[in-house]
Amino acid sequence: MKLRLLAVIGLIAIGVGAIGVAVIGPSFGSSSSTQYLTATATQENVVAQSVATGSIAPSAIYGLAFGSQPALAASSTSSSSSAGGSSTWLVKSVSATVGQSVKKGQVLAAADPSSVNATLAIAQANLAVAKAKLATDKGGLSATDRAAAALSIQQAQQSLAQAQQSAPISSASANLQLSQAQTTLTNAQAQLAADKAAGPAAATLAADQNAINSAQSKIDSLNLSIQASTASASSTSTQNQLALTQAQQAVTTAQQAVSLAQGTLSTAQTKLNNDNALNSANPGTVSQSTIDADTAAVASAQSAVSNAQSQVTSAQNKLDTLNAQLSGTSTQSSITDQQNQLSLTQAQAALTQAQAQLVTDSANLLKNDTTAVTNAQNALASLKLQLSTSSNSTANQLSSARLGLQSAQLSYASKTAPATASTIASDQASITSAQQAVTQAKIQVADATLTAPAAGTVTAVNVVAGVLAPSGNAIVLEVGPMQVTASFAESAIGSIKVGQATAVTVTALGQTLDGTVSQITPTAATAAGGSSVVTYAVQITLTNAPATVLSGMSASIAVTTAEASNVIAVPAIALEGSAGSYEVRVIAADGSSQLVPVQVGLVTTSLAEIQSGVSAGDTVSIGTVSARTSTTTTTGGGVAIPGIGVGGGGGGGFTRGGGGGIVAP
Repeated sequence: MKLRLLAVIGLIAIGVGAIGVAVIGPSFGSSSSTQYLTATATQENVVAQSVATGSIAPSAIYGLAFGSQPALAASSTSSSSSAGGSSTWLVKSVSATVGQSVKKGQVLAAADPSSVNATLAIAQANLAVAKAKLATDKGGLSATDRAAAALSIQQAQQSLAQAQQSAPISSASANLQLSQAQTTLTNAQAQLAADKAAGPAAATLAADQNAINSAQSKIDSLNLSIQASTASASSTSTQNQLALTQAQQAVTTAQQAVSLAQGTLSTAQTKLNNDNALNSANPGTVSQSTIDADTAAVASAQSAVSNAQSQVTSAQNKLDTLNAQLSGTSTQSSITDQQNQLSLTQAQAALTQAQAQLVTDSANLLKNDTTAVTNAQNALASLKLQLSTSSNSTANQLSSARLGLQSAQLSYASKTAPATASTIASDQASITSAQQAVTQAKIQVADATLTAPAAGTVTAVNVVAGVLAPSGNAIVLEVGPMQVTASFAESAIGSIKVGQATAVTVTALGQTLDGTVSQITPTAATAAGGSSVVTYAVQITLTNAPATVLSGMSASIAVTTAEASNVIAVPAIALEGSAGSYEVRVIAADGSSQLVPVQVGLVTTSLAEIQSGVSAGDTVSIGTVSARTSTTTTTGGGVAIPGIGVGGGGGGGFTRGGGGGIVAP
């Protein structure tokens, strides 16, 4: 309808104004005659346009929320947004007002960043911890931990050395005891034989001498045992000293853990106190979930402190126990020394007694000799059994010491070995995660001040200074250039291209502005109201829209789809025939007419480009006038285009092909 109405307006302008309409032929009278409605062929521009209506909108609408980057908003007044996180923002100042034009980077509002500053501090601390762990894994154990691991190897080495040192001593002692026992038996047997052969006196002397030899051998054996005991005590003392050093190091490490845990508790308690203080000053400032999280963090930190203090107590108890054991060991060593000294004294007394017995011994020597042989045999058998058991025990101790050294060496290698690739990767992932948390926290701190992301107009201000900011967008900003989106029929969409110039008429302002096609939606819109017309959305960007052009205003868009410049043109209704065989009726100066074949170019609803057949200035027919026989002159008339009835009345009119009115082809 609008296109046809434009055609009518153009036709009237051509017929009545620039071109001029003339009625050629005899006057209305009693006889019927044909007269022509004419127009003059002109040289001008023939322009084809597609017209539609739409609504003006900004190219972008930004929602600004504290603690978040600017984000596109759904509408110019929308306050809903998922930005801002769970932090609460106390608004300090608001400089933006609705309708205000702002520049890019201009400060619009500011909030108190205290809550996110604490979050940033925690994130930075977590990042430092992650970096420290990576450095530790890459650099290996600290000097203290490496020394502790080395002490375990030294302790195992000393245990092995002690076992290796004790083995030959034990073997020598066992061999000596065996040799002495065999000698004692041999002597007892020889004494018995000698006493039997030599008589009582010789036997007595021999027995006494054997007693002396036995006492001396026992003294020698005791001396060897004392030497072995002294060596073992020295090794045990060294081991105990190493164990004491490790226990003291464990106490120091646990005390350091207590200090770290107390620092974490202090940080968590401070955050809880701050959040409680905010709620006390402004109830509801901090959400209950945040308070619960703070309380849980304090409880977790208190538990960590308690655990660390328990570790200190445990390590101190172990140290005290070890000191008590060392004291008991020292006491036991002293008792053993006293026992050895007593045994040695007793052996020396036995030697003295045997020597005295040699002098005073008397009768029954053969019986004593026989008893001595029996005792010597029993002692030899018992000693062999003891030596067998002792040999097995010594071998087991030596094997256990070797295994202990291997275990300590493997443990040291495991602790001092470089971290695996997976461990390093995990550490680096932890650092990346912590860095992202720091970056996000820094963004929130920076976004405590809202600035315009681009030049535009403020359409909504949802915050007030001195009050907590509500969830969602604090400020909404429209950013140009302004755009119009209109729906064009499928018959026209093929002629519209991105970049085409358009004329946009703003209805409310009565202004026509320059525009450019910036986007064509390739998907057809759903027809409304059961209409069968298929349309496509086209976006036009206004080149230099004045400040008076506001979002939501209605506009009419005319897109130039084709143009023939400086060509011969006639009204489109002057064409007769069909595409490929058009003709135009040319009216001569004498009033005669003839149909002239023409070659047409661009044809619009109002004008047709004539490429050949008609020249500028020629008079052409755009319709006929049929007069009816009548005794009165009829007045009136009109212009009609198929589908549009304009004028016509009184029984007369203009027609093309019979009937009333002017009819376009």
